[in-house]
Amino acid sequence: MSFTSVETFGGFYISASLAIVVALPLWSMKDIGDFEAPMNISFSKYLFSSPILMGSSWMMGFLYAASAGLLPVFALPYVNEDYTAASRTVAWLATGELMLPLLIGWLADKYDKRKLMILLTIIAIFVLFLIPVFFHLPMLRFLLLFLLGGVTMGFYVLGLTMLGEQYKGQVLVSANASFIFFLSIGEILGPPIIGRAMDIFGNSAFGWAMGVISLLFLSVFYFTRSLINRKQSEGF
Repeated sequence: MSFTSVETFGGFYISASLAIVVALPLWSMKDIGDFEAPMNISFSKYLFSSPILMGSSWMMGFLYAASAGLLPVFALPYVNEDYTAASRTVAWLATGELMLPLLIGWLADKYDKRKLMILLTIIAIFVLFLIPVFFHLPMLRFLLLFLLGGVTMGFYVLGLTMLGEQYKGQVLVSANASFIFFLSIGEILGPPIIGRAMDIFGNSAFGWAMGVISLLFLSVFYFTRSLINRKQSEGF
């Protein structure tokens, strides 16, 4: 959008062309065979049996859709109402989404994944609360958006990794369907909730509102984890 202008359809034409190019190799794919579909997919079952996993999926969808969708609107006052510069901030966000998951995946292989999830949530909270304060500084703007993109995608990476460790075979198929279901709910709810918060409380609510949501997720994470640990200790 920075090169084609937001006032033309050039960005849509380029995106459509890229989608066609990516789709071309699919024509040469051979039949990958049939897989036995799960008999019953219960979203509530996986929500209560794996609340941390489903919660991380929801958080990723919520933060991803809200940040990517509303970031240009939030950025406009900081770039002198320049729509091209505002759209460029999404590229900085995407840079973190592309690069940091590699580091997060490496850390997940070496350290406890649940503790890493807590660390990502804490980083997200700090970054989101700092964005309205330091966004007027170009270097800090890039750094904060880079970190936000990375930790947002980190929820998805860690969630999928933990999902594959906890479920196997046919059960994994239905668990993954539930994982994507809650991710989609987050993507649906994120933009309207944060957008409404910005309407009521001002432009700075872009970061603060998502920071509050992340803080609530961290609280639920601690509560459910302690509850699960208590039940496991009672079982033994």
